Amino acid sequence: MDEEILQSAKSGLPKNYIIKEWHVFDILGKMAGTLAKREDIIFKGGTALNKIYLGEMQRFSEDIDFDCFYKNKEEKIIELGEILNEIEGYSVSKGWRLRETLRFELSYVLKSGQKDRVFVEFNLRKGKCPFEVLKGTARSDISRQVVAGIPTYSLPVLTMLKIDALISRGEGKDVYDVYYGLVEIEKKSLMSELTKNIEKYQEYSGTKIDYEEMIKRCIKKLESLNWRALQKLTNPYIPYQNRPRDWEGFIRNLILLLDRQMKRVRKPVRL
Repeated sequence: MDEEILQSAKSGLPKNYIIKEWHVFDILGKMAGTLAKREDIIFKGGTALNKIYLGEMQRFSEDIDFDCFYKNKEEKIIELGEILNEIEGYSVSKGWRLRETLRFELSYVLKSGQKDRVFVEFNLRKGKCPFEVLKGTARSDISRQVVAGIPTYSLPVLTMLKIDALISRGEGKDVYDVYYGLVEIEKKSLMSELTKNIEKYQEYSGTKIDYEEMIKRCIKKLESLNWRALQKLTNPYIPYQNRPRDWEGFIRNLILLLDRQMKRVRKPVRL
């Protein structure tokens, strides 16, 4: 039995997911040397949150997302293409843009002869990053790989960005990530970091929303979701031992967790 089949049997994930996660980490590892020298290309999104901060509760990740800050957009787009075309072992597509998102496909061939791909996306942002940039270590419990020295955001910032994603699109992966992001934040007593970063988030997003209003919108979104649909669509991305057994209850627990956060925000600050 080869390694992919063994890991698939252990996790309950399809074999092609195990292989894809291996390629996600292979690509990330091949980019790490270039990324470690700079703070304008920053690893973010569900893959960053899960693989750097969620430990044994992490889920399968199929793409790689970055924030990319620039002075000259067209020069930066050319540079990003050059970075990806230096990665060996993949067929790299031309980048294509949708508004301020630049996406590349990195394709590879399976043993069966079938092709698969990993999406690498860059969110193009003018100016400088308002958040603190850290060096993170990504670990895959699924493919048993480690990549160190990647520029990324803190756990509270990545979780805040995931709350924003949950509000806008309401995917099951967002629900899962926000829940376990907040659980980790509570464990590490980092709740105050969420509110401390809200002004930087406002600069980043171009909005004036405060953290309490963000939580209210998130709860409203959660209350509107169809838990059966989320369960069906999301469980295939989650290792068997981590799958919520009751998605209705899982969403309800996240609402309670967010409500608890909101009550903390409302507490008067002692001077």
